[in-house]
Amino acid sequence: FLFKTFENDKCFLSANAEKLGSLLEGSDAFDGAISGLETMDSYLN
Repeated sequence: FLFKTFENDKCFLSANAEKLGSLLEGSDAFDGAISGLETMDSYLN
């Protein structure tokens, strides 16, 4: 679900959002990511 392409000596990464979302929603990684973002937000504010 991740794609890597090269164009004019530049590397581009893209993802299939639907597949990536279903993977994250179905695992504890999603909760961990949200927790990490909340922690970063508290430090920035």
